Amino acid sequence: MVNKRSFFPEILIHPWETLKDILESEEMSQKDLCLRTDISEKHISNIIQGKASITPETALILEKVFGMSAEFWNNLQKSYDEDKARIEEKKLMTKKIELDKDILAEIKDGYKNLADEGFVEKLTFVWNENKERILNNLYSFFWVSSLKNILDIFKINTFAFKKSDSLKLNKYNLVCWLRAWELKIKDKEIEEYSKKKLDEVLKELKSMTNDENVDVEKIKELLASAWINFSFVPSFTKVPVYWITRKYKWIPFVQVSDRGKRNDSFWFALFHELAHVQLHLSKKDDVFINVFDEEQDIEAEANNWASSYFIDSNDFSEFVKNLPISQSNFLNFAEKQWIWTSLLAWRIAHYFDKMWHDHVYWDLSSYRKPLNIINS
Repeated sequence: MVNKRSFFPEILIHPWETLKDILESEEMSQKDLCLRTDISEKHISNIIQGKASITPETALILEKVFGMSAEFWNNLQKSYDEDKARIEEKKLMTKKIELDKDILAEIKDGYKNLADEGFVEKLTFVWNENKERILNNLYSFFWVSSLKNILDIFKINTFAFKKSDSLKLNKYNLVCWLRAWELKIKDKEIEEYSKKKLDEVLKELKSMTNDENVDVEKIKELLASAWINFSFVPSFTKVPVYWITRKYKWIPFVQVSDRGKRNDSFWFALFHELAHVQLHLSKKDDVFINVFDEEQDIEAEANNWASSYFIDSNDFSEFVKNLPISQSNFLNFAEKQWIWTSLLAWRIAHYFDKMWHDHVYWDLSSYRKPLNIINS
């Protein structure tokens, strides 16, 4: 997926050079060519001087005169026109660099993350040496001719997403993260989202929480059967985003990162995002919510949905009344709710927040296992 740079010519070779060489080798004058082709002497002269192009019609005539295919002559003209455009573009590059230099400074870490994932060419960020290649790689990656509009293209300012409260978000690195995983699913064919089918898939996903390994390929297959695209993505530098849900080509697209580094964080993140798919993602919206005033209520609603799906709310309320929580009660309740102990440990820790040590006198944290991804 790395962008391969196109050849940039140093000089232009006009098709007339080839035509002139052929005339000389055949000892044919321009006037003779006019008589053979029925093309005016003035037009032939303009072609020879590089003032006129070889049109497809002219190429067909030259094919009959010299026996060289029209495709040969058309390709000469096409190559010349493309080389000329590239040289002109290169002249404009200085202006582009000036316009995009501030963004390039912001997107530096995002570019390195993209290179690590194989989306762009690996280059050291030495301004005087690689700036043109880095910019051209980014233009190809984002499908743009300038970086100035990429925040608007990805509607970053309309996104509502769960992110770390303590870390600063670099929006340019975020669009690198988003675009990277668009490309991952770009050619994946998927049908229209089915809420009914997702209800069935959720039950199987919940059963997978009992495994200490997270099989992301199986999750992708299950969600694809409900016509939802899913990507598990590594964190990008200065992108403290845990998860996000949006529409991509009219299909729900859930992205979950590895920021939590724990099994229970992953599963809660996934079900939180599927809550947004179930509850908030309309057919017309291309992001799950675009009104920030509603963000807190909607996030709380998704949290409650995910929590309740794992553990019945009424059962949990009764469970936490019996304090302190014994280890045997903890294990029995996890088995009754048909979930892995990691998720119950997470729920207890979040319910009591920093005070959980006052109600659990054994090592609850030992049940919160590190994230172990397989088949990624």
